[in-house]
Amino acid sequence: MNLIFDLDGTLLYTLEDLRTAVNFSLKKFSFPTKTTEEICAAVGDGLKMLMHRSLPSGTSLDVEALALQEMKRYYTLHCMDQTKPYHGIIELLHQLKSDGHTLCIVSNKAHGLVQTLKEKYFDGLIDLALGESDRNAKKPSPDMARACMKTFGNDAIYIGDSEVDVLTAKNAKIPCICVTWGYRSEKQLFANGAEKIAHSPAELYEFIK
Repeated sequence: MNLIFDLDGTLLYTLEDLRTAVNFSLKKFSFPTKTTEEICAAVGDGLKMLMHRSLPSGTSLDVEALALQEMKRYYTLHCMDQTKPYHGIIELLHQLKSDGHTLCIVSNKAHGLVQTLKEKYFDGLIDLALGESDRNAKKPSPDMARACMKTFGNDAIYIGDSEVDVLTAKNAKIPCICVTWGYRSEKQLFANGAEKIAHSPAELYEFIK
């Protein structure tokens, strides 16, 4: 089975480092900073959209571009300060790998940053990791999921934590399992079309089996 995982909110807890990077940029331009809860509500569509949603309404495109540049620069240097795999995820991936599954990551982070995080936290566990690039459009485009399927086969399941992931799986025409330990509540997931939801890595493993 080809298992295609979202990254932020599914495999890695990244909110604190994202919040710090966004607030670094906001402070530089004398804008109000954001709470972790506000960052949580704004993630899911890549760093550009995260910065856009964090800036005050009416911010000029020129300032928005500069703020995004500052945030990306800071985040690239500090993306692993407080980021960590969710409890039980590493053990889950080892078990799935032992069972013979192919493990992939698709993320709306930039492709190079995805490689950095994969090597830091999942070295030897992930068969293919893809991020947004000129070749692959960001989710909910099915480009990255389809690239994984082209390499490892169409017998695939998508695992994610947000409405973007539900739609990505739908666009790729593959089943989706959502998880509740990420950045959207169970209620939000159901409201956005989720059909199967895992509440722990152990339950996710049972669904995959």
